[in-house]
Order: sequence, then C-alpha cells, then structure tokens
Amino acid sequence: PPARLPARPPAHKLQLIVCTCPAARQLYLLLCAADYLLATKDTALLDRPVKRGSKHMTVGHGLRRALDFVTQTVGVGPHGLLRELTSDWDDGLAVRPDFSSDFNTSESVLTAALATHALARFAAAMRLVGDGKSAAVAEGVAERQRVAIRRSAFNGDWLRRAWFGNTTGWIGDRGVAAPHAPGPFSAQHGWAMLGGVFDAADDVLNRSLYSLGQRCSSPFGIAYWCQGMADDASGADGVGGADGVGGADGVGGADGVGG
Repeated sequence: PPARLPARPPAHKLQLIVCTCPAARQLYLLLCAADYLLATKDTALLDRPVKRGSKHMTVGHGLRRALDFVTQTVGVGPHGLLRELTSDWDDGLAVRPDFSSDFNTSESVLTAALATHALARFAAAMRLVGDGKSAAVAEGVAERQRVAIRRSAFNGDWLRRAWFGNTTGWIGDRGVAAPHAPGPFSAQHGWAMLGGVFDAADDVLNRSLYSLGQRCSSPFGIAYWCQGMADDASGADGVGGADGVGGADGVGGADGVGG
C-alpha cells in the first residue's frame, strides 16, 4: 500500500517505482478541474460518465475520490505537511538513498504549498455546485497546510523544500542543517504565494523574496535549486542559481515568483 512504499527507492529501481505513487498527482487533477468549472460554469461535467478499467463512475465521483486520496492516503507527516510518498513534482528528488526508515514519513513542502492553492480552488468549485461537504474538507486541508508551512517549513530566510526523516533532516535548508542538499529551492514559494500562505505573514514573504532574489536570480528568472550558496550570499557579488549565473535584480520565473 502507498503508506508503506519505500521513501528513498534505490536508484536502480527508479524506472519501476519513482512514479508509482507521487503525492502531487491528484492535486493537479483537482486544480485543473476546478479552474475549468470556475471559468466555464459547466457543472454538467461532474455528471458525465467515465470508465476506469472495469469501474464506471461520474467525473464528480472521480474528483471526490482524488480528494479522498489526498486526505486519507497521502496524509501528513510529523510536521503536519503532506507526505511525499514515492515522489512529488521533482521525481529526481525521490532517488536519494540516505533515508533510514522503511516507512514513508518524508514530507514535501512543494506538495503542501501546491495543496494550499489547488484545494482552495477546488473548494470554490464545490461550493459552485452545492457540495458544501467536499468544499469544507478541501479548504480545511488547505488551511492546515498553510499553518504547517509557516510553522515548520520557514527557516527564517526561505521555505525549506522537504523533510527526509530524522537521519537526513531537511532538504533545501542552510548548509549545516541540510548537508545533503543545501541552499534554497524556489518552486514551493510560488505555490505558497498563490495559496495564501503569506497573506497573514508579510515578514515571511518579504524575507523569502529577498533571499530568493539574493541567491537565485539569473537573467532567465529564478533558478530552481540554488545549491552550494554561502549563508552570506548577496546579489551584489553575482551569486546565482544552479546554473552559476547571478546578479539579476528581479525575482521572476515560471513558478509564480514574480517581480
């Protein structure tokens, strides 16, 4: 069962397992469906029949099953953040072999941030069709993720990327705290902004944007992983992202970090 999948599958098994049960897949489905419903008001979509293998259901039933998967199967780890399962948006992050547990308690800050936006949108779509119960479930999860991100993922300068257990600890933290993958990752910040994580915490938002701008700016926007950055890195001395290009003033990129 997904709750017992290895948190860090061996690299030679990557092709077989890495996409077996990513925690974020259902969230993208719910977000796409919600955006369509809210834009078109085509509520008849939910009554359309679909077939999955030998099973017949409606689109609405399938979407509610996806929500149940997020709440009941993915669940949360020790910091209240959504678990990673075999991977998240970045499959390459899931192949590290240095997680000591046989049970998947690792958490993804990126998936948690995605949930704050995707589930808020899905809640709005469910209210549109009169399903207050599903709306309340979705918004409840989204709000708990906002709180967990602010409480546990923010390190004083940026949002950490993931929790890989007591042995490895945080990924995307300062160098001493995360020796395996130091430095900020950018993608989770965009989803967090879209999902309202920073709405009641301007200081957290401003500090995160400053840190990304100082450490990750490049002529192409914001680098995904600004690895190996020193704690005193600054944009003035040309420190950049994973591609080694720095010095840009703006905070930009495709993941929602604008400027």
